[in-house]
Amino acid sequence: MVGAGPVALSEVVVPRATVVRAPQDAVITVNRGEAWVEVDGAPRARAQIGGAPGDAPPIDPAGTGEDASRFYRPDVLFHGATWRVLDRVGARGDAAWATLRGTGASPSAAAVDAIHQVAALLLGPSSGHLGLPTGAAAAWFARTRPATRVQVVRTGRWTCDAAAYADDGAAVVVMRGVTLSPAAPWPAAVAAIGEEP
Repeated sequence: MVGAGPVALSEVVVPRATVVRAPQDAVITVNRGEAWVEVDGAPRARAQIGGAPGDAPPIDPAGTGEDASRFYRPDVLFHGATWRVLDRVGARGDAAWATLRGTGASPSAAAVDAIHQVAALLLGPSSGHLGLPTGAAAAWFARTRPATRVQVVRTGRWTCDAAAYADDGAAVVVMRGVTLSPAAPWPAAVAAIGEEP
């Protein structure tokens, strides 16, 4: 994180797919209002510092959802144990949510990865493809305490707005214009959130 307080980023771009097998230290370089994130000496993301994404989407408290474990498989959410942060997931229309479980990942990284995972589950089945995160118009990081819930709202075929919330309902991470790019075809054997597997 940059500084000790809230951080706002805009024009977040992930130049290529990044697979993180375990928590890793990242080097953040800030120069003239631009931040670069490097992992293992390779650039993984860049962003402009500043800008605010606005209010978080409202929390949708309806329903208890379903167990998210059925999505953790090699052809959908191919995450290892550290990044299996979703506990229960639910969806209604253009919105999806998840409750989270602690896995040992850093709070901010777990919240962002949870947002990307829920976005992939929301956007993937309707488009027929898995989506990999490639950017965001803006992101705001308020706290380093753990998120316990994520809400994602579709804004386009491959875009959404999202937020991660703490136990008390306060936003921990807010992201606008989260962009996913189509990757492999969505597996026909995997039903969407809320559909019979």
